[in-house]
Amino acid sequence: MDWNSKTEVKKGNLGEAMVRDIFESNGWHIYPHASEGPHIIDMVMMRGARENSMDLMLLDVKTKAHRTYYSDTGLNLHHYYLYSKFSNEHNSNFYLAFVDESEKKVYGNYKSELEKPRCIEKNGRTLKYPLIQNEIIYFPYPDAFEMLGDLTPGFCKQLKKLSQRNYEYPEYKATSGTNAKISTNGAGVVE
Repeated sequence: MDWNSKTEVKKGNLGEAMVRDIFESNGWHIYPHASEGPHIIDMVMMRGARENSMDLMLLDVKTKAHRTYYSDTGLNLHHYYLYSKFSNEHNSNFYLAFVDESEKKVYGNYKSELEKPRCIEKNGRTLKYPLIQNEIIYFPYPDAFEMLGDLTPGFCKQLKKLSQRNYEYPEYKATSGTNAKISTNGAGVVE
């Protein structure tokens, strides 16, 4: 099967285009991957190249809804370890963005922020994050994330058509989180 005809690739491409638009509108210059097939980084981004300081950031986009019965979202642990290895070897900031059709939001944060320890109370129990279960690493939503943008109902409908979940998303309301704009100081720290 051709790479671009796979359902998960079509859905991922839609999410990547949305995130690219958000970051470009915030002054980032985007250099997307150009090869077909699996890849560890969706985009390399830079800004400030003509100024005294330059920000460089590596970005991966996950186009998926948060977990249904937990206030979190996550990714394959192996991918997470590859991000860590790559960003350490190249001394680069790594940003993870999630395009969530259930929440109708785009959110993300630097890997270094996501991996900070957090305890979340939910339904009378405390969950410690980052949480690793079944080779997936989870981060609390919305507590660990910056809100980057909203998705239109039409866009969410497109994503849901490409979803490989076999159940509907129940109504979920986030109770906390940030509404930060994408802004970094010269050291790549979110302001």
